[in-house]
Amino acid sequence: MSDAQTPQFRVSNEGEPYAAVDPADLRRRWSVTPGDKEAMLAASQEVNNAAVSKRCWMIRALTGFHKGQLLVPWKHGEDLDDAVFRVAATFPIRPLRQHVYQIPGDSMWGFDPNAFVEKLIDETGISHIWEPVLARIPEGSCCTYTKLHVTLEGQGPRDPEAVKEALKTGPSEREAKHDARELLWAVWSKCQPNLSRASGNHELHVASVAWHFADFAIDNINLAREFVDHRQRGEGRSRLAVVLDLERRATWLGLECSVCQRLMHQHSDEEMASCQKAAPPGTTLYRFRSS
Repeated sequence: MSDAQTPQFRVSNEGEPYAAVDPADLRRRWSVTPGDKEAMLAASQEVNNAAVSKRCWMIRALTGFHKGQLLVPWKHGEDLDDAVFRVAATFPIRPLRQHVYQIPGDSMWGFDPNAFVEKLIDETGISHIWEPVLARIPEGSCCTYTKLHVTLEGQGPRDPEAVKEALKTGPSEREAKHDARELLWAVWSKCQPNLSRASGNHELHVASVAWHFADFAIDNINLAREFVDHRQRGEGRSRLAVVLDLERRATWLGLECSVCQRLMHQHSDEEMASCQKAAPPGTTLYRFRSS
């Protein structure tokens, strides 16, 4: 994807980095037996639970890539070298904001598996050759899209035959509308770097979010339907072209930051955080309009 094609206001699909943790806490969490409710409950009450849990997940992911080949030199049976936990305790990892669709350049895991192995090699002096893991959606690839279906309690799974038939005929009108709404929210929220910032006026924050998203959904519902409708596959524009068009439209062009006087879509995540800190308590950055 060229720079001209990439919406410059679109923020990364990675959130704020997880904090570093104590390697001992990480090893202790790793040793918890699945199903040990008492140990899991105790772990959930720890102050750094989220960071330890995510970093523990990172280690499990690394042990699974390419049938476990990435950590072979540092794995002994079911045990791992202390070096693995030392590196994992501070290695950069971020939560992924977006799971509905991904486009070229988006992170696939929230961390770089290959850089992790390189760091281990530097730490231990142990040489290792491995098959690289794809860390980001490669340039030139298409857009991926995942739909999540939630089954209500008491309902059985969808009839397999009905699912096969739906793949042939496309979603029902109701499903298509819901899928389009889901995509519109995914695009719009991904392109609004200040959406999750705290507001001193909760009612104003909620109302402003609702109004702006409603306008975006009304204006772009046909584009979203074009993207999610299975019957559109192979016809007309590619899904990547459609979602990039949506991302270009998902910006508040007339909204100005009250701190630096620049338009909100010109902010990176780091600049947004800086402006938020500099703003008076209770300030909602996006509510100020440029003249």
